[in-house]
Amino acid sequence: MLEDFKKILNFAIYAPSGENCQPWEFSIKENKILIFNLPERDQSLYSWGQRSSFLAHGALIENIIIASKELGYQSIVNLFPDQQNKNFVASIELQKTNIDKDPLFSFIDKRCTNRKHYQTNALSQEQKNNLFAAINVDGMVKMKLVENPSRIEKLSSYSSLSERVLFENRSLHDFFFEHINWNKEEDEKKSIGFYLETLELPPPAKIAFKLIKNWSILNLLNKIGFSKTVGKDNYKTHAAAAAHGIIYIEDDSEKQFIYAGRALQRMWLSATMMGLSLQPMTGIIYLFLKIKAGETSDFTVSQINMIKNAYQIFSKEFSVENKTISMYFRIGLADPPSARSSRLPLELSLKK
Repeated sequence: MLEDFKKILNFAIYAPSGENCQPWEFSIKENKILIFNLPERDQSLYSWGQRSSFLAHGALIENIIIASKELGYQSIVNLFPDQQNKNFVASIELQKTNIDKDPLFSFIDKRCTNRKHYQTNALSQEQKNNLFAAINVDGMVKMKLVENPSRIEKLSSYSSLSERVLFENRSLHDFFFEHINWNKEEDEKKSIGFYLETLELPPPAKIAFKLIKNWSILNLLNKIGFSKTVGKDNYKTHAAAAAHGIIYIEDDSEKQFIYAGRALQRMWLSATMMGLSLQPMTGIIYLFLKIKAGETSDFTVSQINMIKNAYQIFSKEFSVENKTISMYFRIGLADPPSARSSRLPLELSLKK
């Protein structure tokens, strides 16, 4: 049983996480997998109340459920079993049984973020039906898509503001560059953060990135409009898509973000199975959660207003004013990504 559990966890760790920070640790106790959040892995401004990490844990849990079926186990998930310890995310009991395998299993290790330009060809009705079917996790989570090109362009002008804020905010800038691995050797050694090639930067931008790692140089360049230019360039990438979409939930509680992460993973795996690419574009979403909670000291008044306005546009365009957006993404057909970021070996995430 222990070896089976390790096999399951080796698939689980392919779950997505912000900056590929992989904020989890595991313990195997008899017939249970215990999952713990590691808040020190994500202390960025994007992670108010560790909500982005809980989203990642939801995706991780869904991978466990899917992989367990492949090995003949049924999963019984108990979220936050110790109310005094929010970092004890889940206890998953696995029971050996005859259970149908999940067709999404084969795509767990193939799913990845693709930041290339996408084709703007419309999604077929069958593709949309499959995506919406995949998103249904106990009816707790819902999804909406925008496919109209003019509306996608409007949304892109606001979603791309996240890159502008990134290069105008010292804290976001520093966290971002701490998580860039500049070559494959460094990426494989650290196995946390993202490999530079996954950003799909043209050669001149790669050179610029090494310069703007220095905040003083970036601050000087921003005086002549660098951050605004980056935002405009990213707008073009964001607008290159068949659709923009959101995953939304009833409130901003920890459990709701776990459910959202599970639904996201199923939808993303379904997209991968159909040959579609997907890129999360969540910067504005998670910065808004922090500002909404009153944690504004790390932002300028201009940044606060920019983030609030963009989130309001998203809420209005998707008609979810009274809900919580947990994921914003673009989707479509694209060439394969140039590279993928590494994952920590399971042994380093298992408690002794």
